[in-house]
Amino acid sequence: MPHYIVKISPDEDLYVDWSTITDCPAVCGDRAALTEALGPESSGPERWERADRTGSSSRDGFYDWTVDEFIAEQRGIVKRKDLPEMARCLYAGLPYPHILHPLEDGHINDKWPTNG
Repeated sequence: MPHYIVKISPDEDLYVDWSTITDCPAVCGDRAALTEALGPESSGPERWERADRTGSSSRDGFYDWTVDEFIAEQRGIVKRKDLPEMARCLYAGLPYPHILHPLEDGHINDKWPTNG
């Protein structure tokens, strides 16, 4: 299944590796950090060129600059600018209801299992 390099904003060296399997960012960082994390097979120069030009490494236009909302783990919508915060929360094992917006049907799943 695909994953895409998504650039957060045109003027910033900040990206996430967006997984379409889990609907969440797998890695977040600048180009150097993502290149190291993804390895040479997943971070070729043509993918970076597309991400910088269109907002996403997708060849088919998925998650380009016209897309500002991402369905996050079927919980709700996360704005492009909030993807780094989502990645930070996921990495730390924290919930992220503070950046969730309702899905089209008005639903938002802001319940996380508790440890204990």
